[in-house]
Amino acid sequence: MLTKKLSSFSFHSFVILACLGCGSGVEKLDLHPVTGKVTKGGEPAADIMLTLFSKTGDAPGLMAVTGADGTFEVAMGNGDKGAPVGTYAIVLSDRQAAEVDYNKPGGDPTKSERIPKVLTDRSTTDLLVEVKADGENTIDIELDR
Repeated sequence: MLTKKLSSFSFHSFVILACLGCGSGVEKLDLHPVTGKVTKGGEPAADIMLTLFSKTGDAPGLMAVTGADGTFEVAMGNGDKGAPVGTYAIVLSDRQAAEVDYNKPGGDPTKSERIPKVLTDRSTTDLLVEVKADGENTIDIELDR
């Protein structure tokens, strides 16, 4: 009987704690549009994934994928478009390489003939963006260096 009471108490405690985390108590981030274009040799570079890592705080995961015209719009993992104010390092990966079988050469999205190796790692990338509350946050990246 004691076990039954404890498990009933545990269940009800879980439900109460879960409900406390729901609803309007969750603070929504102030997001600002971040857009741009990736090119190689002046031509649009499609299927390039951009991952943005915060250099100034605890921002959520941010990413974008270029379309056929090379353009992109940064969004959070939940689909909300934009990024919080701050400085971000940008890491690139090649989705075309990622679609190749990982057991064969060229299947690693960080190993791409289109993207310079330095831009495929968080510790070596020199691509930085400062997201500001005012003005345009535009990132244009040329892959030929």
